[in-house]
Amino acid sequence: MNRRLALLVIDLQTAVFEDPGMPPVFEAATLLENARTLIDAARSGEVPVVYVQHCGRAGDEFEEGRPGWFIYGPIAPCPGEPVVQKQQSDAFEGTRLQEVLESLSIRSLVITGAQSEHCVAATCRRAAQLSYEVTLASDGHSTWASSTQTAAEIIAEQNTTLGAGLVNLRTSARLADELRGAG
Repeated sequence: MNRRLALLVIDLQTAVFEDPGMPPVFEAATLLENARTLIDAARSGEVPVVYVQHCGRAGDEFEEGRPGWFIYGPIAPCPGEPVVQKQQSDAFEGTRLQEVLESLSIRSLVITGAQSEHCVAATCRRAAQLSYEVTLASDGHSTWASSTQTAAEIIAEQNTTLGAGLVNLRTSARLADELRGAG
């Protein structure tokens, strides 16, 4: 991670952790703790933190302005930290994410967020295609179970698939140490 680095926080919105219309993601407390550790480490290491916020369709828990749409309070952005809104799984598609990263001279990304098999995976793939060095927090992303797989199986499958040469995988604790020392 020797190129200019940023922490990308994907879709860690209130609906992921607490929403009357849906259960929290798998191991939500662990995801929150690991994301908060990464965010705090990035800030102390003067590494830019860039948030991505999903904007769902009308009636969706992530519909803009609904309670579940807001970045989750305990890990909310500080003043001046960019928030990029998106409507697709890929955080680069139709957004200003690449423009924000270029304005900060970013070439390396550490990624945490939700959903493992959708927005996290799609953004990791696109970032790698755009020649960013990508490191995914192996214990810093989560999802919900599908009709055919448990959430734990989906997370493990994404770590295996993405980690097979596309992205680097590291634990949140190891990444936090690296982020603190980056500044």
